[in-house]
Amino acid sequence: MKTVLLLLLLISASMSEVFIDRSIFNDKFLPFVKCQCPLQIFYGGSGSGKSVFAAQSRIENFINEPRNYLIARKVKDTLYSSVFAETKKAIVQLHVERDFKITESPMIITYKPDGRVMYFYGLDDVEKRKSIAVPNGVITDIDIEEATELIESDYEQLDLRLRGLSPVTKRIRMFFNPVFRMHWICQRLFDGKWILYKYTPNEILILHSTHLDNKFLTEQDHRKVENKKGYMYDVYAKGKWGVLGDLILTWSIQDCKDLVFDKTVYGLDFGFTNDPSACLKIGVKLNERKIYIQQEKYGHHLTNDKLAALIKPMVNGNIVWCDSAEPKSIVEMRQQGSNSINTQPAAKGQDSVWHSLQWLQQWEIIIDKGCFNTINEISQFQWKKDKKSGQSLNEPEEGNDHCMAALRYGTEQIRLGMRCGVVV
Repeated sequence: MKTVLLLLLLISASMSEVFIDRSIFNDKFLPFVKCQCPLQIFYGGSGSGKSVFAAQSRIENFINEPRNYLIARKVKDTLYSSVFAETKKAIVQLHVERDFKITESPMIITYKPDGRVMYFYGLDDVEKRKSIAVPNGVITDIDIEEATELIESDYEQLDLRLRGLSPVTKRIRMFFNPVFRMHWICQRLFDGKWILYKYTPNEILILHSTHLDNKFLTEQDHRKVENKKGYMYDVYAKGKWGVLGDLILTWSIQDCKDLVFDKTVYGLDFGFTNDPSACLKIGVKLNERKIYIQQEKYGHHLTNDKLAALIKPMVNGNIVWCDSAEPKSIVEMRQQGSNSINTQPAAKGQDSVWHSLQWLQQWEIIIDKGCFNTINEISQFQWKKDKKSGQSLNEPEEGNDHCMAALRYGTEQIRLGMRCGVVV
């Protein structure tokens, strides 16, 4: 043990410090580039620069201290175009390209002088959960991007990876936009309350930021965020934990994975850049009029081949009901070879959204505790308001409703069948 620790200390002493260009950092984050708190929470509104700071400080710390990083998101396929890309960009911004070897598949960044590594890790990759070993030293840092995607047991598993002798403080950093106040992060780390800022040396950093803290945004960028309404304004502009009143659906949360159902159906809403793709596995107990959302697959920047590979294990050859306005994607999903998905267009008609939501309101909806994207959406799913009167209209607010669309598509055949006296 002493030999290992001595080796790490020698490596640390031999490292040459890279002096950062302070101008590339937002002033809000600059004091915390080298923060040594074991737990660091960076949260707030959209466009505040949290993810950019995460990448920039990650590279600066990686070079100047003997650290090995594990950078995690819930879904592996979302890492490449977000966290991995931002980290590569930071390497260029800091002018240290020659010091790094970048491997695209698997996603690994290696520091050439001593072989230390950054691993980019999807929590949906079961094989990688079993063991994580680094070639030099131990994992010292875990960065969790979009941390609200994780369930609490995911966090606990990651925390267990920080073990072993290290010459530096081991740290977990979490980056996210706050969502609903019942989320485990809010309950566990914020005590269910609205906290702006907390800093206790050697213990915890909680730093709140909004788009107003980002000096690199244009006036148009700022206006886009400020134009959000209601819940979306609170969460994405103000960076607050959200609370809603006029919700369309009510629900409860429990473990739904091992229950027996009369029918199991699947719904898929296509997305790509701004809008995510969302696929749900839904169990139905007809006589009890209960709908159970058992499992979800969710992600941005998923081409149809990647989307098919992602949902294939969950749907297991069954029909997946999709948005009929996406005929090209529906056909392409059937043409993915070994990952082929039996996609079918969901029935649509006049006022079908309104009628399907009225029908869902008559059912008890139970959501598995691991379906955080679904819980996030249903927590803010509300009727659109008339701008003059403030009265609710017979259509939902558009935006963060992709799991809700998948729920409607998946259950539409049951709704129409029951209306005709036949469940298909």
